[in-house]
Amino acid sequence: MSQNPGPLRYSTYVASECQDRKTRRTFNDVDQLRETLRKELYGNFHSVTAATDRDPSKAGPGQHVLQVFNRLGRSTSEIDIFIARSNFAPNAERSRWAGIPAEPKNEHELYDSFREIINEILVYFDVSHAGAIVTDKGRSPDDCLQSWTSPDISIISPEIYTSNLSPDDFKQMINKGKGPVFDYCSTVSPIEVELEETVTLGNAFQLGFYARVCFVTQHNRMFVLNCILTHETVTLYQFDRHGAVRTQSVNIHSHPHFLVRAILSMAGNNLEAAGFDTRITKVDRGKNRKPYVSIVLNGRTFKATGEQIHRHSLRGRGVVVWPTTEVDQSGDNLTDDRGRVRGFVIKIYYRAASKVSECSLLHKAADIEGVAKIIHGEDGPKLSDLNMFGPRILDIAPHNYDPTHPRKAQLHFRDRVCETILLNRCGPSVLGCNDAMDRLSMFWNVILAHGRLWLACVLHRDISLGNILMDAWVKGRAYVIDMDQAVKFAGSIETTDDTQTGTRLYQSLMVLQSYSKTQGRRYPHDHLDDLESFIWAFVYASLHPGGNDKIVHELCDGWNDENPRIALNAKMALLTSPGRSEVAEALTALLYPQHYLLLVNVLLQFIEDVVGTKLSHLRKWPHNFFPLKYLRDRFLDNDHLVIAGWFKTTEALLRGENENPVVYDRTMFSFPQLPQGGPDHSIDLISSPLKPDTSGSTSPASDLSSSGPLFRPDATFHLNTPVPPTHFAPRPSPQSLSRQRHSSSLDPPLSPSLPGAPGPSSSSSSSSSSSKRPNDSADVSDRMVKRRASGSGGKDNEV
Repeated sequence: MSQNPGPLRYSTYVASECQDRKTRRTFNDVDQLRETLRKELYGNFHSVTAATDRDPSKAGPGQHVLQVFNRLGRSTSEIDIFIARSNFAPNAERSRWAGIPAEPKNEHELYDSFREIINEILVYFDVSHAGAIVTDKGRSPDDCLQSWTSPDISIISPEIYTSNLSPDDFKQMINKGKGPVFDYCSTVSPIEVELEETVTLGNAFQLGFYARVCFVTQHNRMFVLNCILTHETVTLYQFDRHGAVRTQSVNIHSHPHFLVRAILSMAGNNLEAAGFDTRITKVDRGKNRKPYVSIVLNGRTFKATGEQIHRHSLRGRGVVVWPTTEVDQSGDNLTDDRGRVRGFVIKIYYRAASKVSECSLLHKAADIEGVAKIIHGEDGPKLSDLNMFGPRILDIAPHNYDPTHPRKAQLHFRDRVCETILLNRCGPSVLGCNDAMDRLSMFWNVILAHGRLWLACVLHRDISLGNILMDAWVKGRAYVIDMDQAVKFAGSIETTDDTQTGTRLYQSLMVLQSYSKTQGRRYPHDHLDDLESFIWAFVYASLHPGGNDKIVHELCDGWNDENPRIALNAKMALLTSPGRSEVAEALTALLYPQHYLLLVNVLLQFIEDVVGTKLSHLRKWPHNFFPLKYLRDRFLDNDHLVIAGWFKTTEALLRGENENPVVYDRTMFSFPQLPQGGPDHSIDLISSPLKPDTSGSTSPASDLSSSGPLFRPDATFHLNTPVPPTHFAPRPSPQSLSRQRHSSSLDPPLSPSLPGAPGPSSSSSSSSSSSKRPNDSADVSDRMVKRRASGSGGKDNEV
């Protein structure tokens, strides 16, 4: 084959790269792979009646399929002429497609015949960008997994941006009918060939895997059309970000028109018709110049400059993030007024049509410091626009993901919209930070940014280290990104019913608790869950300084487990006194100073108190929870200011600018101030009782004094305004300062058992320190409730 100078090289998607989308577990056999596909397609595998009538104007249950075929611009008369001239199609002399035996011994006898039929159809209708080759022989037959990952026949194209094929290579492969080694980088449509009597629903999941790999390998893929061919029938499938839809099996000999239309649909008149986003292309700049991936957006051209971030999944948002630079027509980088090459990020994903767009949320946060800045955003096609087969009917509703248990029922189609966003590029994740003080500075920056979003009635809901990026130019500053899971709660009675959001590694304990099948009610996702995710992200980054997490620290084992119960127990074990001691010992081994250890200890106390209080609310409040708007209007960003103050105080302590350590005081937060009886219909959800004045005190805007005192930190705290760390300590009381520091805390600031820990010799929480760290299989949430009931966690303030 001819050599293409400086081609783009994309790794072949092989078995070792087949990872589960929620965990980093690599598949070892076909059963694991098939099980993941069953979960992804669970309840989203649908069937429609196939159109077999030659007259597209004739009504029938398969009319919508004919309408799809008519998008190709191929009339019935054109197909009639092809069938009359074809060397293979049924005619007056033969009742079957030539080369397709009525009783083949095995499927291998059908490969070459179907390849020749497909290529004849594509050549006759001038589909020059695509051709068919046999790809089954590209894998070793003694490797079950790798054999299962290869389609029998593939329609390929050198015009796909991921393809490494030159035009000459493509022609040689089509003429030979096969290639040296198969990969998905050039695949337009994978085809499965089976004997009629051996076709099962399991073949559909095999097609699902082919489609899944196309989505993972080709980052501009909108949908994948493929089919199952037998010596008697063809079944056409479409896979997209909602799931899968298929036609019924159609006899290819009785209805040759359907086979012709199916092949033309899979190859498409062009790549856009075949399911590709043609804004993303490969640009060849000629000899001795390396080609690049071009993305055209809003009349501007961008060049991909690094590895894309994408999801290994078929269904869902399908997020792809492209690091780019803007280029001119010749492919050279454009610079700003200072001569610097500006970096951009292009994010493409499929959001639920019922959700508010991330673009609108980013525009709303344009003036909020610490949130990624948007330049442009636009909505693309909906899945309903790409829905090739009309209304979707549920064909498989498997019990325990069993595809052999069919149950037909109508299914509501959950539409998605392709959204594209252009952002200024930030730096790498804060996980890569190796400086303790810089890490502290970046975290209080982003916590305050989250607080400003909360004041703007926006809740992020997906806080993770991957969504906290360092500033590329300013040391110690960071940005919150990725708001495609955020919600806007402008209404006065809204709560977030979708509680199972976020990145598993950093999900809050109440979010993990909501996965329990025995949990009848779920606590709504609120700002405290996001603050807890900040804390888990901070602890994880502290245990993996410099981003060295190839070997996960033993204290973080289980955080990212696919089973939410294991992840829940792994985190709750760190909230006990022995667990906090283990964290302190691990941080001491990494040479963190004592004030840093004290901060982590106080943060874990905060999580323990929040979880215990919410579990108590679940038992005491039988019906409703407080709406997000009520929490925001009543408490503003008080909780954010307290926790950000802890980080800033610790940073000041490490710099020698302060001497007062951080102290946990639950009266500083909002959750103890909620009425014990829960919400009722008489609550005024619009009034904002807390309005800071110049003196730093809080004046009620309405008569809600019965709700108890709320110590609010200085509300004028700003990123660029140095604030003394003492502003975030509890307000002085008549008692002595040393006693005031410990009177309302759940535990001493740091367990005396920790190396070099300050604090009194006697523990004020003996019941907490005496509890043992549970194993991974234990249910710790009930123990938390019992501990609070016994008094170890402190009592909620009475209202």
